[in-house]
Amino acid sequence: MFPVASVFKKFVDLGMGGAVLGSFLLFIGILAGGIVYCWKKGDLDWVRSYQVSETVKKED
Repeated sequence: MFPVASVFKKFVDLGMGGAVLGSFLLFIGILAGGIVYCWKKGDLDWVRSYQVSETVKKED
């Protein structure tokens, strides 16, 4: 975010501040959407729990 913030004033002076801000917010929104998608899918869990099904009968 720092590179955008460092040159944003130059774009505002050129009259392109709204376009740059819009594209920056769109980029951040796409990144946030990807994180939410992965979070809901469960891919951000460090350890996934797996259920072990016993398919083999123990014979005594």
